[in-house]
Amino acid sequence: MAIVNSIKKVCKHLEILIDGERICITKSTFRERPLQEGQEIDVDDYKQYVLLHQYKPALTHAADLLAAKGYAEKELERTLVRGGYLPETAEMVVTKLKTLGLINDQLYAESYLDSRSGAGYGVNRMKQDLKRKGVDEETIRNALEEIDPEALKESALSLARRSMQKRRPGETQQKGDQRMINMLIRRGFTYEDARHAVSQVHEELGDTEDEDFDQPSDEEQLEAAAALVRKALARPRDEDARKTSQRILSMLARRGYSFDLAKEALSMVLKEIEE
Repeated sequence: MAIVNSIKKVCKHLEILIDGERICITKSTFRERPLQEGQEIDVDDYKQYVLLHQYKPALTHAADLLAAKGYAEKELERTLVRGGYLPETAEMVVTKLKTLGLINDQLYAESYLDSRSGAGYGVNRMKQDLKRKGVDEETIRNALEEIDPEALKESALSLARRSMQKRRPGETQQKGDQRMINMLIRRGFTYEDARHAVSQVHEELGDTEDEDFDQPSDEEQLEAAAALVRKALARPRDEDARKTSQRILSMLARRGYSFDLAKEALSMVLKEIEE
């Protein structure tokens, strides 16, 4: 038999710790079969009971979520778990929705890329976003084949034009250009596309001055990302280590860092702390 260690209210659901295993359930399910701290229970039997009673409400909840916006499969699973449903329940619901054709990662990825590219985001940023949502590499790669490279270049050029109009007083051309390049990289464009967009804007304006820019080295990018990680960790929050890591990785992705570089920066800083 297992022991109920603690019962805690979290937003709209309850977190129950049973022999170190954390189970999230909705308040309505808890009311149907309540527990008390220190109580002995058969955890497998309790989870089976919860699973049977959660499935229909979770399916309805998922359908409501999909009616409001699109979701990737893993993203929907995580959303349901955060809403108080068991991971097993969330997986069953998503499997059912896939069978009904109501959720499809390939179609979702294509729609997401179409809308985000039209909103001025580059391939690198969009790939990172889809990875965070749980879309696999092959699906992302297939969806990216539908993106027009020339449309992306035009999008970068449009952003560079707008940024040029906001040049700061007293700012040199080199500093202004570097600022625009950094902005485009954060948006997910490659350094080459960003540099090309800035050069095109100068050509349109008839500028003849052409200054050289060096793409940041891998070491420089890693140290810049690590500095952001240190800053984020210096502001502790009431959350577990997993949530902290996810929050920091998401922050770095929004700033244009690749997922692999973000993970390396986070690991490096955590190792520094341990030492």
